[in-house]
Amino acid sequence: GGLQSNGSPILGSRIVLSGLAVSLTVFVFFLIVTIFLHHKILNTMKSENANKQEQQQQPLWMRLFWILYANMILLIIRSAYRVAEFAQPDFHNPITLSEGLFYGCDIFLMMAIFALWVPFHP
Repeated sequence: GGLQSNGSPILGSRIVLSGLAVSLTVFVFFLIVTIFLHHKILNTMKSENANKQEQQQQPLWMRLFWILYANMILLIIRSAYRVAEFAQPDFHNPITLSEGLFYGCDIFLMMAIFALWVPFHP
């Protein structure tokens, strides 16, 4: 391709870093919107329950918000690790050379994200 003929690995690294930074920003924005939505739903349910004068149990689908929060936090940690990994100008730095960081911040977090949804997926 056109970028490959240039022979600039730094340009490719900057493109990847930009994409990772955008995805991290979107994840944080989605977390904020989800918190706002959850808060609005809880307030609406409280006002409806106050009008009915009875206590209802929280619907099962409301538990999915807590799983979604855990999922997003793990995804944000993973994305921050990936941004830090690609932010280094050379690929021979402690972040990229540490196998423990790779397994802990990349593979383990993705496994935890999948494991969260297995018992609770609707």
